[in-house]
Amino acid sequence: MLRLDDYITALSPVPFVWGANDCVLFATNWYKICTKRDVLAGIPQWGSEFEAARRLASLGGLEVAALKVFGPSIMKAQDGDIAYVKSPHNCLGIVKLPNIVLVAPYGLTLVDIHMGKHFWKTE
Repeated sequence: MLRLDDYITALSPVPFVWGANDCVLFATNWYKICTKRDVLAGIPQWGSEFEAARRLASLGGLEVAALKVFGPSIMKAQDGDIAYVKSPHNCLGIVKLPNIVLVAPYGLTLVDIHMGKHFWKTE
């Protein structure tokens, strides 16, 4: 199985592109690698910020959509788990203690683990 460090390193030079390398795909592709479960199956892809916003709005927003597809949030996260960060980013990321790794328009970003509002196991 692909190691978390290798996944992050492989994607670190890849530019942010809506529908190709954005926060949702960064996290859900890792989740799929770990669990063999494609949580985006059946959800139409997006190619722009506008299309992504429309898809998320139709699902109730990113937080609601994440809770629907990943299930109940866990209390304590560990490396490799999926995280939802509400503010200021409103995006999905991957836990790499003591941080959460996010894909943002300016590249991979680290935020403190305490910025995470919801977490989901990838085991």
